Amino acid sequence: MLMTVHLLFGAVIGKYIESWWLIIILALISHHILDAIPHYKMTPVPNYKEKGLKGTKFKDILTRSIEPLFGIILTLVLIFYNKEKMIPMLVGSFLAWSPDIINFLGWKYKKWEIIRKLVPYPGHLFYNEAKSKIVGIGISVVISIVLIILLLK
Repeated sequence: MLMTVHLLFGAVIGKYIESWWLIIILALISHHILDAIPHYKMTPVPNYKEKGLKGTKFKDILTRSIEPLFGIILTLVLIFYNKEKMIPMLVGSFLAWSPDIINFLGWKYKKWEIIRKLVPYPGHLFYNEAKSKIVGIGISVVISIVLIILLLK
């Protein structure tokens, strides 16, 4: 699922759930639930895994950064709109997105590989890539719109 969807979903959890324990648990579980829905799989930056930043093209980094940056900015704006719930929403957003951070660390650094097996990734039980790019992105857009409406209420 796109990073924007995970961040927005976590913010919704933080906005509507009162218990800190439930926010933590539901935010972490939400990542698995969202990745089980057919979605578009973002591809890694070519050569980054093997050669790091020096082995990549600026254009590739820029194009892969647009959606995550948009998601972070949009989520922060919507959290600011809900000032009274800012901290639980930030926690929910971060935790809902954190399995992707763990996945990246396990992918990039071998000592994190054991933890990586606990989070969704292509081939994982809770990972469902859409057969069509249009369908995968469309599902993410529809879910995002619903989440934005919930955050603006």
